[in-house]
Parts: sequence; C-alpha cells; structure tokens
Amino acid sequence: MYDSDGHYRGMIGFHDDGTTAVTSVNPQAPPVPRPPQVTPAMGCLVVSHAGDNVFGSANPADFSHLNVYVASASTPGVRTFVGTINPVPGEFVVSDLDYISYVVTVTAVNMGGTESAFSVGSTGTPTQVAGPDLAANSVTATKIAAGSVTATKLEANLVLASRIIVGTPTGARVELHPTAGLQAFRADGSTRTFWIDASTGNFTAVGSISTAFSGTRIVLNPNGTNADTMRLYGNSTQYGSIFADPAGVGVGVFMKGGFTQTGKVGVYDAEGFCTWTDHVAGETWSAFDATSNAATTWGGTITLDAREGYGSGDVLFRRRKYDNSVYPGCDLKLQAVVGGTTEPILYNPALDVGIVWDSNGILVQGLSPAAYKPIIASAFTVSSRTVKKNEKEVVLRGTSTHRAGITELTAMSWNYQGEWDGTGERPPAPTWNTPEIARDEKGRAILSEDGKTLYEDNIQTGAEVQAVRPHIGLIAEDAASVFPEIVKVDDTIEGGLLLGTNDTLGIMWNALRDEIMLSDHASLRTPRGVTGGSPHGLVVDSMSVPPQPPTSGALLYESNGNLWVVTSTGKRTKLT
Repeated sequence: MYDSDGHYRGMIGFHDDGTTAVTSVNPQAPPVPRPPQVTPAMGCLVVSHAGDNVFGSANPADFSHLNVYVASASTPGVRTFVGTINPVPGEFVVSDLDYISYVVTVTAVNMGGTESAFSVGSTGTPTQVAGPDLAANSVTATKIAAGSVTATKLEANLVLASRIIVGTPTGARVELHPTAGLQAFRADGSTRTFWIDASTGNFTAVGSISTAFSGTRIVLNPNGTNADTMRLYGNSTQYGSIFADPAGVGVGVFMKGGFTQTGKVGVYDAEGFCTWTDHVAGETWSAFDATSNAATTWGGTITLDAREGYGSGDVLFRRRKYDNSVYPGCDLKLQAVVGGTTEPILYNPALDVGIVWDSNGILVQGLSPAAYKPIIASAFTVSSRTVKKNEKEVVLRGTSTHRAGITELTAMSWNYQGEWDGTGERPPAPTWNTPEIARDEKGRAILSEDGKTLYEDNIQTGAEVQAVRPHIGLIAEDAASVFPEIVKVDDTIEGGLLLGTNDTLGIMWNALRDEIMLSDHASLRTPRGVTGGSPHGLVVDSMSVPPQPPTSGALLYESNGNLWVVTSTGKRTKLT
C-alpha cells in the first residue's frame, strides 16, 4: 500500500516467511505524548498515561504503545528504557529502584516502530518501606513484582527445608535437595543423570564430560556411550585413550596412543606390556611384556642404550635371587676397555675375565690387571676350501724349510705381566662399583635439586686372587726371527706383536709331514755297499734328472745339492 505521495506504507497478504498479516511502514513519528503521571509507591514508581499527546488530538491509526524511560534527577539526560505501557490508557510499575528522585519520560511508538521525541519528564521518589508499614504475612507472592527479589536482597545464609526445582517437579529437572544434594533427572522423572551427594560429596554424571568444546581437551565417557574411557586430545581430532580392558590377564588399564591407536600400554592384574601395533593389519611389530615371573622383549631391532654422564655408561646384566639379593660373581657388564673409548668388552668383574672386540678380532683378557686369559674348548674348527682363495704352496722368507726352522725355535715357560705367579705378597681381591639408585625409606628414588636421579656406590669384592701356573709357548720375537710370516706387528695390542696361532699350526703340520716322509723312506733303504747287519744311515741316490714318481708311497732323491721327495701323485717337494 502506498500513500497519495507514492510512499510505501504497508502490506496486506502473504509475507516472505509464509505468514499472512498486515504490516505497517510509517517513517513519520507519532505526536509527542503528554508528560506521564508518576505515583510513588513502596520501593517503586507507578507510571500511568491516558495516551493523549501534546496537541490534544487523537493519536494516528497506526499508534502502537508508549515506551517508558527512567533517569536519575541528578542526570536527567541519561535515560534507561524500563518497559512499555500497552494498551493505553495503562500503567507500568518501575521497581528495583533506590530511594532517590527520578525523572520519568515516555515516547510514542507507531506500528512501523518509529518512535517520537521524549515527553516532558515527571519526577517521583519511591516510598521507603518501614517495618510498621507491613503486617505479618501481608506480602504475598502476587504482590512481589517480577525481578524485585535480587541476590543482594536475600539473606547471606538462606536456609530452605524443601527443594529448589528448575523444570518439572516430576519430569525433566535440576534440583537442589535438602538431603540428596544437587541432582538432575531425565524426562521420566526418575532416571538421575547428575548427582553431587550432599552426605558424601560423591559426584556422578551420566554422559560425556569435556574440559573444552574443541581443540586440546580431556573427554570422559566419549559420546556418552563409553563410561570406562578417557580421551586426551592434542588437537581437535587426534587423541590417545585410557580405558578399562577385560581382555587381558584380569581386568586392567589399557592405554592407546594416537588416533590410529598404534602405541599401546596395558597394566593388568598379573601382566603389563608396551607394544607398537600396525593398526591396519593388527600385527604387533615390537613389544615389552612382563608377567609375575617373566619379561619378554621383541622387535625388529632391540637397542640397549646407556648414556655416560648420568651414570657409568655401562650396560649391566645381573642375576638376582628370589629375595632380591644379588648372586655373587654373576654380573656381566658391557663397557669400554679401561682407557679406551671404542673397544667394547663383555666383562665379569668377579672373575676378571672379559671378551674384547677390536680390529684384530676377539681377545680374551682381564682388566685388573690387563692380562690375556686362556681359552678352554674341546675343538677348534678348520674352515673349508670354499671360503678361501689364493691357495698355493707355502714359500718361507725367514728360513729354508719348515722342518729346519722349527729346530731353531724353543718353546719357553713364562707368565703374563700382571699375573701373580705365587711369589711375593698376594694381590688384593678385585673390587668394583655398581651404582644403585638412591631411595628413601618408602622406596622412592631420591632426586637432586636439578631433578636428576641420585646414585649410591655399591662396592663389591671378587674372589681371592690365585697363583697362575707358568704358561708354555713361543715368544713372538723369537718366532719373528725365524718365521716372520706368522708374526704381525700391531701397536694397538699389548706387547706390539701378534703371533698367529693358526699360522703356527700350519708351519708345524708341514714340518711334521716332512719328518714323517724322511722317516718312512729311511726304513726302506740300507747304506749302499753294505751287506747284512743293521743299516748305518740313509743313503740317497743322486740324480741329475728327476726320476719318475713311484707307483706308491714316496721316493727320496738328491739333485743339484738339494734333497727332494716325489710322491706317487707326482708332487715334488724340496726338503733342503
């Protein structure tokens, strides 16, 4: 609808929201109302108005209602909207006022929401209620204005003998109960969903409990259907879980890390474990499992890592008795060789024996003092030709033959430096320190001021030192002068010389073979020109041309001043 000037004034019919109504649009403000009538009352002001305006004319047809504004008489321009008078004539009660003078003004509002200018103000001061003004039980609920009872008007310690209910007394509600405490119920009126027990302080809630609506948060009973579960969110979607698990050895606590839940920790009545599991295939790739009497670790790679600075840096393998005492002499320590940084030794302090890995191979030695130890075995193997190359006859540099060289060497009796040979004062028994975690009287680890674990020295003593009988064997320096092939010069080992036992065995074998061949040939020959009687020595034919191999055995002959032997296979060997 439009007025005679073509201005849009309203609409009758269907609106955009699907409803049918008459709407008014009038930017022209209604006439300014006359001043309101203000009547002081107990603790309030009663504002009334007849609906007339300052022109004394009737209000426009689209007049709607009057707005009521209140301001302190000291600041009349600072008005506060407090309510409306609708219909008019009518009145409005302004409550929750102080006992000071107020200025009350009204404005007229049309159906289009256009508001007139403020009327002239009327003043009034609420009447202060005194005790004699009220008779006992004279103030009923219907006489108290809505919003009149505020927190500041209530007793500091307000005691009620009945319930305070928000909702339906027999249906969905939250209530303060004088004995039960704070509780909430579902629509059936009996199913409790929230309860703080007044008598015990116990707290029970049915449904999900979250410390935040999104992002980093802790959620108890996710989705309201997992009462045994706690989720710890690192962001909006990824979380780890802690929940009760009945699938282990007795019901226990189960932890899963990551929203894919690949890392797992379980603590049960008789078992505990930590695993990493492929969440797609469900296959466990690595784990540590502990039961009442066994612990198992498995994985693609297992690393024992001891860090220096926070301890000795050693890896200790220890066997204990049932009463938790240590078996004496059963410790094994993986450590560095004393004075070294890269050579590891698996060492038994009580027996002072260890296996060292270095560039030369494996050494068996002690540390207190540093001395080699014997290896006791029932057999040593000789490897196959399939793992060897460059196979050929031995050509010696230091002597003419194996047999001749051995005659120049003598095995000696000796002791290692540092070994006690039974003479002089017996050395003290070896001692070593095994750091133990310092604990208080309750068994808890004691920490330093900077939060590091403190350790106590646990000094242990090994067995009494026993005299070592003399060893019998070659001296490396002597062997080097005759057979330099079997001695290695190496400054990284004690003494600087390394005699190859396997090489020495090969030299001895060849020398023994030559000796046997000479002995066998001598038993078949007698001196030339001797008839009867015992042989007087070995007579060897001298041949300028090497003879043919014998049909069996071996043939000894001399050629060009050298002694040779040829076997039935045709192999010829120079003996001298």
